[in-house]
Amino acid sequence: MQLRFLFLSLWLSMAASTLLWGQYFPEQDATWEGATYTLAGPEAYRELLCGQTVINGRAYSQLYSVEGEGDTLRYLAAVRTNGPRVFYVEEGSTEERLLYDFSLETGDSINLQYVGLPGDVTLKVSSVAFVTQGGTTRKVINFVPVMGIQDVWVEGVGSLFGPLRRGFIAVDAYSELFCQRLSGGLSYRTTAADDCSFVYECMPTARRQPPLSTDEAAVFPTVSGGAFQLRYAGTESLEARLFDAMGRCVWQEGGFSKGVHRLWLGHLPKGMYYLTLSTSNKNIYLQRFKLMITR
Repeated sequence: MQLRFLFLSLWLSMAASTLLWGQYFPEQDATWEGATYTLAGPEAYRELLCGQTVINGRAYSQLYSVEGEGDTLRYLAAVRTNGPRVFYVEEGSTEERLLYDFSLETGDSINLQYVGLPGDVTLKVSSVAFVTQGGTTRKVINFVPVMGIQDVWVEGVGSLFGPLRRGFIAVDAYSELFCQRLSGGLSYRTTAADDCSFVYECMPTARRQPPLSTDEAAVFPTVSGGAFQLRYAGTESLEARLFDAMGRCVWQEGGFSKGVHRLWLGHLPKGMYYLTLSTSNKNIYLQRFKLMITR
């Protein structure tokens, strides 16, 4: 009886160490690869954690998206993990919000703000399971479908929509995660992934540049029918890119030098856009502005 109890205790210990595999969410050297499907067709996304920052006295990892062919990073948010809960601070803000809560169980509900977009969503847990892939067992939280679309969270990975896309339900813009890598090695993949080749070598010291201050760059007004002005007081040439709410680049122009420049965006549909500024080396975006076209 004592020997049987000993084996049972050892098995439970091994099972617990397998289930509690490590991190609820990565802190560094993680990449995600997937695609967003819209009426215009699929568009790939690649996102990564690289470097750290301090906001309100707390340490955060920095999450970026890769633009174009991989020569430009666009800063998205700062992320930190506290037990099973994961928090984020959007670019340009100091307000911390909840990104994930991996302590949820069947029947629990959670209200979440969209990341980078206005509005929120309430999700209800339909079931919880533990799934093993590559020798690692992870908690999987399945939510009740909304408009026929189901969000699924995987411990250590995030939403199967994408790390910041959790809870975003739209019939005309469906996102799907293909895979995640940790320190370059494939750590998780979905059945839809045929090729997950994106690897990023994080070199935050070499790639990071100090952000432009409001004295160096400003865009005004932020709400307009399409006419905006860019005031720039720096020395390096800037490139401007405009992204819609789904992260698609809809306009770009380069060669902005010191001075005031007119930006005419009236040909675009009304809605929320993000204007980003980068220097000619295209290592990382230095500034981002939210613009609203109202016509």
